[in-house]
Amino acid sequence: MAIVRHFENMRTLLQGYNDIVAGDPWPFSTSVITPAVDSDTTTNEKFSLFILPQAEEVATMEDIYIKYNYRSLVESFRVSLNEQFSSLKTVRLIIFIIFLLEILVIYLFIWAPAVSTLNTKVTIEFFFLKELIFIFSFTKQKEC
Repeated sequence: MAIVRHFENMRTLLQGYNDIVAGDPWPFSTSVITPAVDSDTTTNEKFSLFILPQAEEVATMEDIYIKYNYRSLVESFRVSLNEQFSSLKTVRLIIFIIFLLEILVIYLFIWAPAVSTLNTKVTIEFFFLKELIFIFSFTKQKEC
């Protein structure tokens, strides 16, 4: 109920401000009670809005209730973000572990057999190449 009254007071003050800016007469039943700040009556009427009981109710409501509710909302938002970040961190860790397991499986079942096969082929070709090299004589021939 207090929130509804707060917004009603805000609407009343905004309507009064709009009437003052539009040049309409003072929209409230009370008189302009602010001492003359400026020679312009519009400026004095704008300052008088702050002294009205509706403005005092709005200030009290904002100071007591809305500030507390806003802090509570910010705190619950912070807790929610921390929980979400924590769960996101856990999911990232699980995905990283799965990635490492995939790398291990790929190494054991694909890379290691391929290297083993390649190693036997290279070894056989190396001995064959070694025999071909030793067929040729390395002695220096006489020059004519």
